[in-house]
Amino acid sequence: MFKSILLALDGSEASEKAFETGVKLAESLGVPIILAHIIDQGMFESMLTPVPGGPYEMAKPIYDEIKGNMEDFLKKKEELCRQRGVKCEAIIRMGHPVNTILELVKEKAVDLIVLGSHGRGRLVGTALGSVSYGVVHKAQNISVLVVR
Repeated sequence: MFKSILLALDGSEASEKAFETGVKLAESLGVPIILAHIIDQGMFESMLTPVPGGPYEMAKPIYDEIKGNMEDFLKKKEELCRQRGVKCEAIIRMGHPVNTILELVKEKAVDLIVLGSHGRGRLVGTALGSVSYGVVHKAQNISVLVVR
């Protein structure tokens, strides 16, 4: 059936539900998972002009804080996986979440994506650029499980 699972996590309640579902699925199938967090590059794009004393210098500490918090968060998730006998790898990347998730799928030869939905409708999801909506509609030849 599935040989590996990419589990996209952002720390939200929906993400927590997706984590539980993804780990249970990995347990039952005996497959490894990749825990992925994407730091949204869009949060930093306006700050990336390297001007002395400018926004770029302010962006670095913010990025470092977010990355450090997510590293701690993913370490805890890795430990929970190990306790349940699920092999996992944690990855943090910066980029546009939908595209970066799909790049990781190709890079790691994953055949199932599991992620949470924030429960927004189609119209609102499109307007807000919902990650789950984008992954479902851009993923080709890959199964996507959206957990509510």
